[in-house]
Amino acid sequence: MKNKKAKIVDETENNSSLQNLDSSETIKTETKEDKPFDQQIEEARMVLQGIYKKSRRISNIFMIGAVAFLVAGMVLAVQKENNVLPIIGFVLMGVAILSLIIQYIVNRNKFPDATKEYAKNVTALLNGHIFSSTLISDLKTDPLEKIEQSEILSDGVYNSISQLASRNVVTGTYKKRNFRIADLAVYEVGEKRNQRPLAFIGKYLVYPNDLHFEDRIIVSIYNPAVNSVVEKGQTVTKEARLDKPTNIEDLELVMEESNMKIYAKNGVDVKDVLGSKFFKYLSSIQIDKTLLNANLCFWAGRSIAYFSYDDDVVSLPFEKEFNGTPTKEFRKDFEELLEGLSILTK
Repeated sequence: MKNKKAKIVDETENNSSLQNLDSSETIKTETKEDKPFDQQIEEARMVLQGIYKKSRRISNIFMIGAVAFLVAGMVLAVQKENNVLPIIGFVLMGVAILSLIIQYIVNRNKFPDATKEYAKNVTALLNGHIFSSTLISDLKTDPLEKIEQSEILSDGVYNSISQLASRNVVTGTYKKRNFRIADLAVYEVGEKRNQRPLAFIGKYLVYPNDLHFEDRIIVSIYNPAVNSVVEKGQTVTKEARLDKPTNIEDLELVMEESNMKIYAKNGVDVKDVLGSKFFKYLSSIQIDKTLLNANLCFWAGRSIAYFSYDDDVVSLPFEKEFNGTPTKEFRKDFEELLEGLSILTK
């Protein structure tokens, strides 16, 4: 991961229009007749930026006018030769203060509404592209649905979780099996009271399996490269990736390759449980600038994937020009992941 500043944008927070929805929404997938999704998103972003720039110009005009009125009002208010001038001065100051209050109220209502509408529309465009495979059906999303902390704890991949942030929870069907996917950030408890280290940020997927074995299996696929950094005058090497599984103390490292570690209970034959066909899929996962790390966890009946991505995939574009390539690469990863996990179903 390039940095730890990526954010899961939550367009439902304090959004009464979304909170009034009583049911999930069907996702409209893109067609060949549609304008490219990345072009539509960039056009929407430019419209939003235009709203902000126009508002800033109006705010600056209001501010300059208000300051001028305040200064003039203060000058007139101290005039004692004429009883009318102080009255005019107080009126000017009142007008200045009132104009600032009106500008604040207008912007307070306008900005969040425009941003939330933009976030909703852009999320719909992203979903329309990502889930457009003909093998995926019954797509729905609920703007109020969240991933619960109890679910992440029960996965057994990360421990000491202090907080979660999730958005864009989507359900669907792939090969007659239901899946659920969401943008997710997992924060763990830090060593200090106010610390909340980010343990994971990316895409979270749940899909059923027909496996039978004891406890869980965790597969961690990562970039084996290291970076040399200087800390306190000493050159040290650090792994170039983040988001390792942290809840592995009760498991054993049963298999290790150059870019993959597999953890399981003693006595579990992971090659026999997962099978050679699934291991072929695991070997095909490419860790790169888009997919930064992949953790997969398997329980009997349940497969879970934590795929780490950076801002270009998990955050909505606001200030920077939208780059659609990472989203296209994620769509490929997602479709291959579903196909890979389907191997573990009968």
